[in-house]
Amino acid sequence: MDFKVGDSVIFLDEKGGGVITEIKNKNTVVVSDDSGFPISYPVNKLVKINSSAVTESESSINVVDGNNAISLFYVPTEEGIEFSANLQLILVNNTRHDFYFELFYKQGGRALKFNQGQIDKHNKKLVITFSSSEIEKYSQLYFQCLFSSSREFTPVHPLFKVVQFKASKLFKESSFIFSPEIQKIAFSVCLLEKAEYEKLLNPTPHLFHNEIMKEEVSEAIKISKPHHINRVEKVVDLHIHELIDDLSNVSESQMLNIQLNAFDKEMNQAIINHYASITFIHGVGTGVLKHAILERLKSYEGIKHMPASFNKYGHGAIKIEF
Repeated sequence: MDFKVGDSVIFLDEKGGGVITEIKNKNTVVVSDDSGFPISYPVNKLVKINSSAVTESESSINVVDGNNAISLFYVPTEEGIEFSANLQLILVNNTRHDFYFELFYKQGGRALKFNQGQIDKHNKKLVITFSSSEIEKYSQLYFQCLFSSSREFTPVHPLFKVVQFKASKLFKESSFIFSPEIQKIAFSVCLLEKAEYEKLLNPTPHLFHNEIMKEEVSEAIKISKPHHINRVEKVVDLHIHELIDDLSNVSESQMLNIQLNAFDKEMNQAIINHYASITFIHGVGTGVLKHAILERLKSYEGIKHMPASFNKYGHGAIKIEF
């Protein structure tokens, strides 16, 4: 029988089984048991019990209990060639609630929805399969969900999370490890820790009390006046060596995409958190990055931009006020 990494197997000569995590040769594989302990095992002593291929129908298959309540997994479609393979994006719901979710990526300063749907409790869903050339796009995401239950329901706060990591991580073999939740080699991103999930299950007792809500809203309006807020003025260095560690295999176009993704992320955070201003250090160089930033800024409303302080940054920075 042919085996591959990710196959679930049971032992012929003893009780137990696990998941194949390595093919040593045609006669021997490495099996990780339920505790995650790796065991070298002869293939003629194993029986495959199911395929590891992920399909849309797997949203009805229970997942293994893990450390996180909600996670995203980036899974290479072909084991052992993480640097060139397509990747699957798998969403895992390890909570006690069903939820409706939406996922967005950023493009030109806007958030564009690319998937939405429902996931039952303790289940997973294949969100999308994308090529390695699209890694930049799917390393900067927005996730939001609304919890529900078929039984008597206690209100749970909705969840919004920003996914952001260096795209170069998905080009490093060391970033991919075996994940018991989906029984595959994957790069994982935590969207909601279990402790954080438990806090969502205990909303403020008076949350839905109209009279107290009116008082809280009135108080919020009072303290939202500008002279009561210490508004942030942030500085972000977009020099490529500040954004990624290894430049050896990154082309100039990839560098620019990484810098612009960082710009989009910081602009979004500045708007969400009501910053007073944000200054981007783009350097002088050829002016390509500066021109690209100015083009990006055309899609934003209600902002002002100008050259940043010459004494601090020379001609190499731009300041944006909100």
